[in-house]
Order: sequence, then structure tokens, then C-alpha cells
Amino acid sequence: MCTTKTRCETIQGYKEDGTPILKPKVKYKTHDKAVKACKTFNLQEKQIKKLVTYKCNVCHQYHIGRNGKDIKPKYRNKIRRLNDEAGRAKMRVGFKVVGKIDLNNL
Repeated sequence: MCTTKTRCETIQGYKEDGTPILKPKVKYKTHDKAVKACKTFNLQEKQIKKLVTYKCNVCHQYHIGRNGKDIKPKYRNKIRRLNDEAGRAKMRVGFKVVGKIDLNNL
């Protein structure tokens, strides 16, 4: 959630006097780019809570945040499977036939 009315920032920590240390949030121009980043982060084993995207009311771009739910192994396996399928499909796209070899004459 944006912590100020003019800029998108998140609390990184607190100073000794209790004032928050703010850092700018990462902005994604499209929902698809934010979702792709979420899936990449959610695949990491150190990530415990599920990351989701949301549209900011201040900058009208997309950010990533936690939704409070734990990442289940079933979800990680689903993302891995989809990434593998997309990678295989991408590999097939770049090939073209440049000639034929008659194997009967060998």
C-alpha cells in the first residue's frame, strides 16, 4: 500500500527514534509484467508468503505485495510446469526447414 499521498514508498525499517525508513516501491507498467515478476519471486524457496500484484491508486501503475497466505508446494509446481511448457513452445517457434535429406539412399 502506498504510504504517502504523492509518492509510492514502503517501510524498509525504523530508526532508533521510531520514525520509519522509507524506500520507493518498484513500479511495473503492465499487469502482465507484474504477474511475471510475482511468479519469479514466488518460485524462490526462501519466499514463504505469496506475492501478488495490485494497481496503485497514487501512481496508477502496478506493485507487488504479500497477501498473507503461505506458498504451497502445489502452487510452485504449477508455476514450474507452466514455465517449462512455455520454454518448450518458445524453442519450437524459432525452427524452419532449410532442406530435406533422403535417408533411403544412405
